[in-house]
Amino acid sequence: MHAIMKCTLTFLAALFLVGVSAHPLNGFSSIELQHDILDFYVILPVSEFQQVAHKHITSDPKFIEAINYMSTEEFHNLVYAVEALPEFQEYVRYNEEAGYPMYEELRWVHIYFEMKPYVPPKESHQQLTREADEGGMAGFVQDVIAILPKKELKELHDKKLKESAAFAKYSSYILSEKYTELQNAITSQKAYIEFKEKSLAHGVDIAAIEDMKLHLLGFK
Repeated sequence: MHAIMKCTLTFLAALFLVGVSAHPLNGFSSIELQHDILDFYVILPVSEFQQVAHKHITSDPKFIEAINYMSTEEFHNLVYAVEALPEFQEYVRYNEEAGYPMYEELRWVHIYFEMKPYVPPKESHQQLTREADEGGMAGFVQDVIAILPKKELKELHDKKLKESAAFAKYSSYILSEKYTELQNAITSQKAYIEFKEKSLAHGVDIAAIEDMKLHLLGFK
């Protein structure tokens, strides 16, 4: 059980944080943004987070099902179909332009779940709509959000907006109308709808994870 918990915590941490290697874009290095994000991580209540994770791992079958489902071929094929969408590829490029190393994040996820190597798209604020649920990944996310030091995260968020050009740029991108349009373009596609429905059926709530990332960075 300890091994499962360690593996799960490692995976979830990787969803919220970015890797150490990335590409400089538009005059900024996304390394700057990574340093900003790590500053948010430092003030998170790690021990409480571990308690939440342990609770769901030991007493939440829906959460375990969600983690296991993400390693199945069916889930992988659904992910590949979404990643092949031109709308998703434009969304990835937009995040990269904002300074967020989306390529590295997706590469890591592919490696972690033993998927085919991630191939970046060629060069050429609303959340994803989610459904309420209890238990499973959505319940886990709700429990994590409940223990976050929201005041400290918001104060750091405001400080970064004033002092970090990289973070200010990233914020302007993900709160922009274009970002919302890109998300809406993805969620309206048949491949994404199938991905969402089948994933939710197994407790995998991608939108909940995205929502938690916004909380972790003080956007909410």
